Amino acid sequence: MYLVFLSFFDLSTQGQAVLKKMLSQGICTSIFLLNSGCAFNLFQTKPIGLVTQDVVNDTIRATPTALTEEATQLLLTAEQKINNARNSLALWTSAIEKFTLARQAAAAFDSDKTTQLARETIALCEFSLAQTKLPLVNW
Repeated sequence: MYLVFLSFFDLSTQGQAVLKKMLSQGICTSIFLLNSGCAFNLFQTKPIGLVTQDVVNDTIRATPTALTEEATQLLLTAEQKINNARNSLALWTSAIEKFTLARQAAAAFDSDKTTQLARETIALCEFSLAQTKLPLVNW
């Protein structure tokens, strides 16, 4: 190829040798750069329109349609504890607030949050009932 290029120009033999050397170095350099990936980064670009892993993960995570058995049982237990504390006139307002939040989480089918809030409600009701067994004033 470079012979055709050289024949186009009327160069001396010394000029042809320099030009041959420059062309061969240029060709070797471009081949090296292409092989090493420095010149072109063809394989690391994202094609437009492909679905990413985040979209796939969001699609796979479906919204739940029911509470777990544990969350349902804890919610029922919390309701019983609320009624017991109310009948004993020992119900704390913080227990009512936690129970309301637990019901809201159950309506949204969030089993983890329902379980956590129901356990907190049960603990608060037990503390409120235990408080009634203590003396009113401890001097």
